[in-house]
Formats: sequence, structure tokens, C-alpha cells
Amino acid sequence: CIVHYNETTASDEITLSEGGSITFSNCQVNCHGYDQNSFIQSKGENEIVIKNTELNNCNYFLQLRGEATLEIKNCSLFSPAEHFISSNSWDDAITGQISDTTIHYLRNTDQESDHFFGTRDGIINIDGSIVVSNCEIIGLEEYQKEKMKSFTFNISKGEYKNCSFTNINKCIQGGAAISETTFDSCTEIIETHVMFSERLNIVNCLFNACENITS
Repeated sequence: CIVHYNETTASDEITLSEGGSITFSNCQVNCHGYDQNSFIQSKGENEIVIKNTELNNCNYFLQLRGEATLEIKNCSLFSPAEHFISSNSWDDAITGQISDTTIHYLRNTDQESDHFFGTRDGIINIDGSIVVSNCEIIGLEEYQKEKMKSFTFNISKGEYKNCSFTNINKCIQGGAAISETTFDSCTEIIETHVMFSERLNIVNCLFNACENITS
């Protein structure tokens, strides 16, 4: 299927009632505007599965609440923007995985946000335990130089395995562990001093032509 959202100012949200589930498989999702009301809103104990799907220019796509399970597998994300995924859970109740997925920034998504503070919210913000594996995150060199202010990943107990980041400013904020991951021509890569975050372990990672690796 092909899904379009934020085409007009009219409400077009999908709300998952408690215990409900939704699956995107072999789909294309296109966002046409900027709206702080997330397209998919979960109420708790929900299961969200996104497989073999292309997502284009998506902001405020999914908001998670309470206990929920998230699986993203074999997807292509082109220029995801602020709050592509976010959660309002304060007890790390979200679990799941993001695997075999490519994130490719084709433009500077900061330019569309109306967030005027010194730092912006991240692209993927999750309070929970998410394993990110075999993923490739690519940015254009010109946008890396512009110093995008949004971290791609802000997952409180995120584990990153066998991933690669190229030409990305602000890669990972907080988390539990990063292993077997490469960073090429990246800046302000990892923010380790995050409130309520656990000690972040970095093991067997490669940093090539990078600046400001940790802060």
C-alpha cells in the first residue's frame, strides 16, 4: 500500500487503543507537511511492526505510550525529521528492535522544525530497551557541515550492534552499549552525559576522520 499523511491541515491520525496492533509490510509512507500531532498514536500495550517499507520525509510519525513493542526491519528511511518516533513512557517500558534498515538524509531536516531552543529533540526518541543492529545511517557531506542539531538516536537503553554512520552530526544520545560499529566523517558523535541514562559501554568501534567523538 501507499500511505500519505499531513497533506492538509485536517486531522489524519491513527489511534491504537490499548492492546491494539498495526503492521506495515511492503508499503510506502509519504509525509507532506509538518504537524506535531503524531500520525500513529498508541495508548499502551501495543505492537507496532514495520517491515520492507520505505518512509519518505516523515516527521511525527509514531508516538508510543506505556508498554509497547516495536519492530522495524529491512526498511529505508529517507530524511526522517524531528520526532519520527517518540515515546512518553518514563519507566523504560518500550522494547523491540530496529534491524537491517537504512537511514539516508537527503536534505537538512532541521530547517523544517519550528523548535527554536538551543538543542532540538532527536529523530528517534524512545524510553526503553531497543536493539539497533545491521543499520546504515548516511548523510550528505554538505549537511554534516551545517551541523544538524538533532541526534538520530536517543534511546534510553539502546544497544547498537554492527551499524555504520557516515557524514552524520550527532549520532547517538545516551544508551547502554555500542559495539562493532563504524563512524566515518562524523562529528559530535556520542553524548554520554544524559540525565537518568546508564553508563554507556563502547566496544570494538572504529572512528575514521571524526571530530568530537564523545561529550
